[in-house]
Amino acid sequence: WPLKPWIYDRYGLQPSPDHQARYLGLPGMHQVVRQLLADTQQHYNCRIVELSFSNSAVSSQLAGQWTLTSHEGASYAGFDALLLTCPPEQCRQLLTALPEAASLLTQLPSGLLLPCWAVLLRLTSGIAHPAEAVFIRQGPLSWAVRHQHKPGRSAVGDEQWLLHLSAQASLDLLEQDATDVAAIALRALSDVFSQPLEAKSSLCHRWLYANYNDALAAPGLLQQGTLVLAGDWCYGGRVENAWLAGRHAAQRLLATPAI
Repeated sequence: WPLKPWIYDRYGLQPSPDHQARYLGLPGMHQVVRQLLADTQQHYNCRIVELSFSNSAVSSQLAGQWTLTSHEGASYAGFDALLLTCPPEQCRQLLTALPEAASLLTQLPSGLLLPCWAVLLRLTSGIAHPAEAVFIRQGPLSWAVRHQHKPGRSAVGDEQWLLHLSAQASLDLLEQDATDVAAIALRALSDVFSQPLEAKSSLCHRWLYANYNDALAAPGLLQQGTLVLAGDWCYGGRVENAWLAGRHAAQRLLATPAI
């Protein structure tokens, strides 16, 4: 993504070029994962609520196996290893009742990920400014990007802007109605570009576990036997670290004698 970013702070809006290489999936970000999982059996709309581990002679190396239980009561058994890539708080919910994970729980920091409200605005008219994406250091927003500017996205139709509220603003507005959040985001975007803006429509999504909390040290990969916890949060956030954590977790599990 050949992006030339701008920055908005107490000094106003100004170019902020850098040499950072940026990548995104085509036609959407999900396409990267879909390609990687093309030959892997997948289960959707299946929320796992319970984990259990038992020693069993039917596992591949006689060392034990994992069983997963879904919210609907279905069981999925016979796994030699378990890799959890969900946010830390969701890992904690799954591991609390698991005796085999007691030591992992002590290594799992609280408050490692902070929330983020994301808002997609469809504007009644375009913004009269050359900036396509802005890092925002003033007000409730942290990021704004003209959606059609991303490679592979349609440039036809109304102008759309994707906005992220800052972690603090998202915390302050955590239980706020989505309509109110969209109005706050629209006013903030108007402030960034110093022009009145109107939106035809808006779409809001609240990510409870989105931004890495820089006040806490990254814990690294967490492993106990054939159970590994991995995610971008292991190395300090960012999608690149999600990829690294996944590779490192796979390497560890493949090197585990019990598998």
